[in-house]
Amino acid sequence: MILDNSTTKAQEYYTYPRKLENYKWFKPILTMLLTAVFYVIFIGVLTAISMLLVSGSGSDPKDFIEAMSGGYDTMDVYSAPGALASLGTLGVFIPALFLAIKITKERPIASIHSSRGGWNNRFFTRAILIALVVNALPQIIIAAVEGGFKNFEIRYTVAGFIVFLIFLPLQCMAEEYAFRGFIGQTLGAWFKNPVVPIIVSTICFMVLHGYNGIGQFGIFVSGLVFAMGAWYTKGLEVGCASHIVNNWFTFFLSGIGVSRTTADVDIPGLIVDIAVNLAFIAGVIILDKKFHWFSEE
Repeated sequence: MILDNSTTKAQEYYTYPRKLENYKWFKPILTMLLTAVFYVIFIGVLTAISMLLVSGSGSDPKDFIEAMSGGYDTMDVYSAPGALASLGTLGVFIPALFLAIKITKERPIASIHSSRGGWNNRFFTRAILIALVVNALPQIIIAAVEGGFKNFEIRYTVAGFIVFLIFLPLQCMAEEYAFRGFIGQTLGAWFKNPVVPIIVSTICFMVLHGYNGIGQFGIFVSGLVFAMGAWYTKGLEVGCASHIVNNWFTFFLSGIGVSRTTADVDIPGLIVDIAVNLAFIAGVIILDKKFHWFSEE
């Protein structure tokens, strides 16, 4: 399967699969089924490795399982088995999806990265810079104002931090490829309209995050910003960048004891989340309009 002549001109991201040669409406269903099979296999392997690491460390596997099933409040991304179980089991969605697409030949993998012909490192780097200013910096400032740095305590093991560094970006990108990429583009191709995938994929994204009601609304706003970023820039780089920076600093600050992760979000926290997300997408649009940061040059 090859890209048609639309590779010379960027297309709308969500409906893009319809413009690909040999597009068939049913192929995403086959891809989804194969992805699920590979995903279960990969999760099984990582879970087995995690349990072996727990047993080898002398810890009680029951305590580990209980902690991992306790949601964000007890989530362990600081030890190697914890990071593998928490982050790795999401991150392996990417190879599962890519392997399935290779088999079904549904579309070129490059078309999931973007409708511009593939992944753009320049867009990704620039989005990282914006996210560091509007997302990471506020997290650090809030932690400092609330006195969190007085409780500084490194919770990471060496192996745990290495696994965290590897799998945290993959976990964030996997969610972007799952919701904005596969689900979003499939719905966009089926309904021939970007509005449906933006709304539906965002709702799916919200439902699958275990926060309280206030927190879920914040997740909805985050998902909507990621989805709009994919639509505006015609690719996943911007959403991946924002997602990675947000999660990395959230878990890192928790890992050094200056803040904590929790499923119970309050109103002030929601306001901050919404402000950060709106600032990010505004920064993307403004810098693109003024300096063409996210336009093909």
